[in-house]
Amino acid sequence: MVDDTFSVHVQNDGDCSGSNIGCKRSVIIIYGEEMLRLENDPVTNDPTAYGGSSQQLVLPEYIYGLSVEKIANYIVVKDSQNNLYVKWDGAEQIWVHVDEELFGKTAGLCGTF
Repeated sequence: MVDDTFSVHVQNDGDCSGSNIGCKRSVIIIYGEEMLRLENDPVTNDPTAYGGSSQQLVLPEYIYGLSVEKIANYIVVKDSQNNLYVKWDGAEQIWVHVDEELFGKTAGLCGTF
């Protein structure tokens, strides 16, 4: 998080029994005062995005200063102002990339970048 500008959270389904198989996950991106939620569509099971009002976004979308699009089977969220790039496969893998200018200004489960 940079000056409380953004944060990225992974949320696991509370009903998981410890096995990763079949567990639902979602990614929450807090950007300023706004929230963007990435999770699987309940009907198609494809990864999709929801705005703060829980309304499903029609991708590609530009919302809260973020570019949100579906590329292949991934949801990709980009913020050019803070050089934030989040890519999620809808299941196990999430990539979070920030530019070198944020070195020493971020922290998380894997340590400080």
